[in-house]
Amino acid sequence: MTSAAPLHVIPHRLGTWHVQREGEEEPLSEHGSETEAELAATRDAGGADVFVHDRYERVHIAGCADE
Repeated sequence: MTSAAPLHVIPHRLGTWHVQREGEEEPLSEHGSETEAELAATRDAGGADVFVHDRYERVHIAGCADE
């Protein structure tokens, strides 16, 4: 388990996807697709969990095939 705050991939109302650290207001990055955002978040997580939120308010953990 890591002490780093988890990252969230969140759909933005304008059609882009944001990568945001939990507890922070500003996104770390913005992407044109969910896939690009998830890849960036996974790369930048530093061992922290990455939660991917879809447009229907469902959430899964990136890289978890069980979800």
